[in-house]
Amino acid sequence: MIHIVQQFTNAFGGTEIHALNLYDVLRRHAPVRLWSEFDPDPRLRAGRQIDLIRPKRLAFPKTGTMVFCGACWYVGPWLEYTAPRRIIVLHNYPHDSYKAWFQRARRPWMPPIEWLFASEQMKAQTELKGIVEPSPVDLQRFRPGAGPGQPFTVGRLSRDVPEKFHEDDPALYLRLAEAGVRVRIMGGLGLRTRLPAHPLIELWPEGAQPPEVFLQGLDAFIYRTRSDWFEAFGRVVLEAMACGLPVVVDRCGGYAEHIQRGDNGFLTHNNDEALSDMLRLRDDPALRQRIGAAARATAQALYGEGLPREMIEFYLR
Repeated sequence: MIHIVQQFTNAFGGTEIHALNLYDVLRRHAPVRLWSEFDPDPRLRAGRQIDLIRPKRLAFPKTGTMVFCGACWYVGPWLEYTAPRRIIVLHNYPHDSYKAWFQRARRPWMPPIEWLFASEQMKAQTELKGIVEPSPVDLQRFRPGAGPGQPFTVGRLSRDVPEKFHEDDPALYLRLAEAGVRVRIMGGLGLRTRLPAHPLIELWPEGAQPPEVFLQGLDAFIYRTRSDWFEAFGRVVLEAMACGLPVVVDRCGGYAEHIQRGDNGFLTHNNDEALSDMLRLRDDPALRQRIGAAARATAQALYGEGLPREMIEFYLR
């Protein structure tokens, strides 16, 4: 039995989605259960059973392989009353809360922690040994769409929290709109006080559309985060690439490991570079098609059928 433990409190959280996608892949090969110490977001429970951890009722995983998707929250004392065969912890959050795991799982009867990392950069920050596991993306769900038509449309999506937006994003979005580019931001209501109203700028709430539908309605994708925030992986960038979109993204993030500038996307330093790259894509349909096709091929090579065979074997062994 494989037990996947996560908070499951945010329907739009990347780690929550990672855990659910991992569940969907692994349950084809082994019995898998989902667990949470918190009340899950009801939208995440649709079609899946997420069991609540209730120590007083002895309701928690006790043996087997325990996979903790995320090392950034405190796990209750119930862990000390388990006898797992394996403990696997995914570290994908840019702070050192993972260090608490050395104390939590340091019991004579417990196996050593097996670490997973969202990216090579995240792994390098810890100096721990482990495996890099890109967050799984369903290539059947995220695939190229028809596009939006006119005008040329740039978009991005994320959770609607400050750290997910670069300080210079409002100025960049306004410059794009003034150049005749439509800018569509899902999860961008928090920008209303920082971004002047413009007829070509659309700010949507989180989850206004399924992410694949939103992405399939774009011509290109843009993504940057706050300068003091390290994006451990940025699965939404790979989802956009799987949809055949050219991506213009900041260099600071785990996703950058999969992008070669001018080949399958564009890594940028500042607003001027990002604006220039977007306008090149707008004005050159052949370039847009070539970059988008290479982006889709990158996602296909990375994910195959959702998770590389060696990663499936890692969980099953």
